[in-house]
Amino acid sequence: MHSKYIILVLVALMPLAISLAVPLRNFRGPVQASRCETGDESGAPIPVNIIVPACDAPPCMLRKGETYRVEIDFDVPRNTNNLTVEVTGIIEGLELPWNGVKENGCDDILVGRCPMTEGDYWTYGVDILVQAIYPATPLIIKWQMRDDSEQAIWCFHLPAEIVN
Repeated sequence: MHSKYIILVLVALMPLAISLAVPLRNFRGPVQASRCETGDESGAPIPVNIIVPACDAPPCMLRKGETYRVEIDFDVPRNTNNLTVEVTGIIEGLELPWNGVKENGCDDILVGRCPMTEGDYWTYGVDILVQAIYPATPLIIKWQMRDDSEQAIWCFHLPAEIVN
């Protein structure tokens, strides 16, 4: 009699166990990016961690029409009231804007909030859409965050490839 109830409980809990396990299959650890080497942002640090779903090593394969939740952990090198974010795609040397990422980085701080104090450790998170109109091509994603004085807080290049 008891074994019948145990089986019923296990069958009832199966969907919950599956739903908890599914998001974990796409989780990856931090991905390695390179430092921005040109322009005003050269020499800016790379964030502490960069998490891109389904990517554990570059180039990250980004499928057209998909949205990716990117999380970036970083140290704040100096006091700032505001954060400005810029994301571009570099294709064969041509730098093009990546549409859909808010310029106001304070809106997407997951851990912490603006204003920020030197020495703080915060997490920035944003959904990026790989628009269907983007060409299927290898590219470098350039992502940077600037402070009140337009100095780079961090900047990185991440090799990627947009695929159909």
